[in-house]
Amino acid sequence: MKISIIMKKKETLFLLIIIFFSFSTRVIYYNHITKQPEFSQLLLDPQFNDYWAHKILYKGEYPSPTGDDPMIEDTPYGRPPGYPFLLSFIYFFFGNNYHSPRLIQFFFGILNVYLIFYVVSKIFNNKKTGIISASLIAILWEPIYFEGEINYPVWVILLTIITLGTFLQYLKTKKILYVICSGLSLGLISLFRPNALLLLPMYILLVFLTSRNSNIKNTLIYGTFLTVSTFLVITPILIRNYIVSKEFFLISCFGGINTYIGNNSKSSGDSPTIPNIIELCGLDNWDCFNYRLLVKGLGIKQGGKPYSFKEASQFFYKKAWKYWKEEPISAIKLTFRKILLFWGPAIVSDGKVIHYYRNSSFLRFLPGFPILSGLFLFSLITFIQKRHSLTGELKIILIFLFSWCFVYSFSVIPFFISERYRLPLIPPICIIGGLTISSYLNDTGKNNRNQKFLAPMLCLLCFGLIYIIPIKYQPDESRWFYHKAIVSYREQNVNDAIYYANKSISINPKHSEAYSFLGIISLNQNKLIEAEQYYKKALEINPNYAMANNNLGYVMELQGNIDLAEKYYQKACQLSPVYSLAWINLGRIYLYHQGKLDRAKDCFLKSIELDPNSWTGWFHLGNIYIQVKDYSSAETSLIKALDLNPGSTFTLNNLGFLYIQIQQYDKAIKYLKTVLDKEPNFTDAMFNLGNAFKAINKIDEAENWYKKILEIDPQFTDAKVKLEELKTIP
Repeated sequence: MKISIIMKKKETLFLLIIIFFSFSTRVIYYNHITKQPEFSQLLLDPQFNDYWAHKILYKGEYPSPTGDDPMIEDTPYGRPPGYPFLLSFIYFFFGNNYHSPRLIQFFFGILNVYLIFYVVSKIFNNKKTGIISASLIAILWEPIYFEGEINYPVWVILLTIITLGTFLQYLKTKKILYVICSGLSLGLISLFRPNALLLLPMYILLVFLTSRNSNIKNTLIYGTFLTVSTFLVITPILIRNYIVSKEFFLISCFGGINTYIGNNSKSSGDSPTIPNIIELCGLDNWDCFNYRLLVKGLGIKQGGKPYSFKEASQFFYKKAWKYWKEEPISAIKLTFRKILLFWGPAIVSDGKVIHYYRNSSFLRFLPGFPILSGLFLFSLITFIQKRHSLTGELKIILIFLFSWCFVYSFSVIPFFISERYRLPLIPPICIIGGLTISSYLNDTGKNNRNQKFLAPMLCLLCFGLIYIIPIKYQPDESRWFYHKAIVSYREQNVNDAIYYANKSISINPKHSEAYSFLGIISLNQNKLIEAEQYYKKALEINPNYAMANNNLGYVMELQGNIDLAEKYYQKACQLSPVYSLAWINLGRIYLYHQGKLDRAKDCFLKSIELDPNSWTGWFHLGNIYIQVKDYSSAETSLIKALDLNPGSTFTLNNLGFLYIQIQQYDKAIKYLKTVLDKEPNFTDAMFNLGNAFKAINKIDEAENWYKKILEIDPQFTDAKVKLEELKTIP
């Protein structure tokens, strides 16, 4: 009895040490990331997750941080919706800040450590095994890193532990409740990682294999409940996607493009880039914000008309299949490389170059996924060696866990590899590792000398095999510095931004994006010559860089070189027919500098078609309609521009001018006074207001506004003329 109490106390002490370690590492890491500009200046997937969550909360009132409107409400989901909806819930209840989601995720990270202990202890009735499994997950750096990101991995780990625990409990008890819970949790995982649905057939197969001696009717019922409970979670997303697009997408529409990214002749299997994307889709690069434009551009470039989302997805699937059909040897080699990347020692970038973020913190001292890979290999060999001595129940459990790992890993391999895609494997491998290590400790306790020495040697060999995997992968340090330049600039640390951009270029002199970024900084500082040089350098490296062509055109326009500005804007529109800003800039050249109203109108209509929520497109279109005296269309366009940007004094002023033309003077005066409330020295609005008062014969007020203009700008000739005209009025 005393021995039992002592053992329980030891187990409790070990568990408390593990929990304290998990808590301490997260406190240290949280303190580190709060001091980094990346904490509040989000990039890539975290930025999109944050934007989507705010769109859920604020609907159309939340602008896109990149300028590209993904129009989430009107398109099928590209990324799975689970995390953005969960994040919106966190923002709503815990405050609209970047501390709340991270602190909550750190809490659930610690909870996951305890939960895996609880599940393993309960399933195997062995707390020592539970403690080993919990220790394995506690010492890994990946969960801690991703808990500090505005991203989903901690929730997938949580749901994976739940689905594993409930299905393992089903295998022990054969109770239908556990089947239903397992199906529901698998469905929830798929809302974060859709490829998890490929695990469902394995679950169903195991239900049938483990129920061969049971009533066939009950077996069918269990399999049905498992399937229905899984799809019960997914069906609302399927219906929603069909309503907005009239096309069937089970969860997300990125399957085709992700397949092509991982299956083409120029793919390295570790990057989300698309080869020759500008020729293929009319974009410099793609992300979640501009995918709808990618779909449009793909149709224009490939078929001469916009594609639907389904057509775009099918296009990429066909290109991936064509690669396998025409270059099977190359495709097999690429697949083998992705397998080695997935299970090997490389820290594969996740959009953000994780390797350097990890190495810049204390996380570099913690082990990562490769130790689980080594342990998985060691456990698999051990299981095969001991298969005859294992109980039937334990065999089924281990088959389930190993199968889970293999099926999940091969659900990722067809696409491309990144660090976070490996994280759902952490719970099953930690459980397997806990069982293997616990079994070894039991064997050594029984004085099994062979096992005592051979097992560690085999284990070391397995770790050695993992760490010497002959796979070439080099994290992109140039891109890491480029990202640091971006976040520094957002933080208004201009000197740091310039330093990091130059550092990026020193590592990779062909980094055209870094040159373009330096051009943006110089342009914002009104250093036009410097900006011109940076953009020309970017175009020297990549002549098909649409954004650099557009920005260089703007520099030329500011320098008064209108012909060159037109040339560069046209090139940007030619390269990227879905580049709304380039169409607007080209339209401005035609409208304000060359008087080519029809060409300008075509440009603005194209920009509006691409981005219906661009107030500038509607604003300039309204100005064209004013010039051709189509006042009804002008009013419609300017009101639309004002709805999209209520604070625009330019739109308010032009509406005031418009209402003067159609003799609605009360409206004109109202809009123009609103302009001057916002911007008291806006001389054009003063002039229009003076004209409005003159038209309704309020001569004193008109005179007052003309005089105010001349106090601000004595060279305002039209105001002088109007004052002279007032003197002739009796």
